[in-house]
Amino acid sequence: PLSNSQLDSMCSCGVSWVLGYNLSILCAFVGLRIPDSGCYYLRKAMALLGPIQRTVSRRKSSSLFWTTLKLAVLNNYAFVLRECSLDTHNVTSNMKILLRSTAEADEQQLDPIDAINFQRSLDILNMNDIVAAAA
Repeated sequence: PLSNSQLDSMCSCGVSWVLGYNLSILCAFVGLRIPDSGCYYLRKAMALLGPIQRTVSRRKSSSLFWTTLKLAVLNNYAFVLRECSLDTHNVTSNMKILLRSTAEADEQQLDPIDAINFQRSLDILNMNDIVAAAA
């Protein structure tokens, strides 16, 4: 496999993280569908999503597309962490802050369906945190 620096050198436009993101989604999907080797693929997805989440979070943009992308990356990263039985608190906190700031923005707001779906994801993740804390 090619390293991130090798992929970046092949494409100077810096889209290697996009390829990594798509690969992480595939790994997560395979990990959820194949019980025997699921943990291996979920951990691969987590290893890919961590650096991507940090890369996307560091970039500043007022673009509604970029905000939606950030929320999608955080959402997927949180669910992979949850499937690996790892703490999702930091990721979901960042997601809540971003979702709230987008809702409070005067000019650009998320599509209402996207906002509802991201909020549902947060509700599911928070419900699991409550159940885990009670146990």
